[in-house]
Amino acid sequence: MTLRCANAACQKRLTLPAWRAKRTARLTCSPACKAAVLRGKPTGRAGRVVRNGRPYWRVADHPLADERGYVLEAVLVAERVLQRPLRVCDHLAYIDRNPMHIAPGNLIVQAPEGSTLLRDVLARSA
Repeated sequence: MTLRCANAACQKRLTLPAWRAKRTARLTCSPACKAAVLRGKPTGRAGRVVRNGRPYWRVADHPLADERGYVLEAVLVAERVLQRPLRVCDHLAYIDRNPMHIAPGNLIVQAPEGSTLLRDVLARSA
């Protein structure tokens, strides 16, 4: 089966078996073409996933993202409420010890100095 590369700038002809053409949504001739096609589009990876009982969101360019580009949902909520990015040294905890309960009033963010000021700000915003 002959198809064309999904990259509009390339359009090379690809010859592959019919089963392969049916199983692949965006056929490209090279990794560079694949990157060009996927740039600015969803990559097929889930936006929100639950791993080890904790919800994560895919935010690849976040400074606290893991190697796969996922960040804890609680981190994103705390940053939105505090209106600043969390530091690596900040400690995030849950009042009811349930990591699926992401309400701002349930989160405690402590600075390395042990200040509870951030906890009070989160509680007031709930």
